[in-house]
Amino acid sequence: MIRLPALALLASTLLTSLGPAVAHDRAPSGPCIDLDQVVSQQPAGPAAIDFQLTGKRTYRNTLASECPNLGELNRFRQIVWDNRDGRRVCPGDRFRLVETTQARATGAGSFPFCRLGSFTQVTR
Repeated sequence: MIRLPALALLASTLLTSLGPAVAHDRAPSGPCIDLDQVVSQQPAGPAAIDFQLTGKRTYRNTLASECPNLGELNRFRQIVWDNRDGRRVCPGDRFRLVETTQARATGAGSFPFCRLGSFTQVTR
């Protein structure tokens, strides 16, 4: 079970390292987002997240399916990635939307996984 200080440190590390750049994935699944270039992450409906990158670029990820409580991202919940690389996220990667107060009582494992789908650039 992840204790709150460890969870907070993990979330803080992930959030402070966020910034933007899209790199091509080694696998045929498409482009990936470099987390060190993500400026912010915002929900874009019940099954999409907008990743705002440095250079004023935005990429939308249409999730593989709806993600419970996605509308609470950045208000009450934070993304905790479940990827091996740790520096970028790619289509198919899993994450949890963790509410830190509840995680203290139940552990991060009590939150369901959500899965990234494909990235598309958003033009405004």
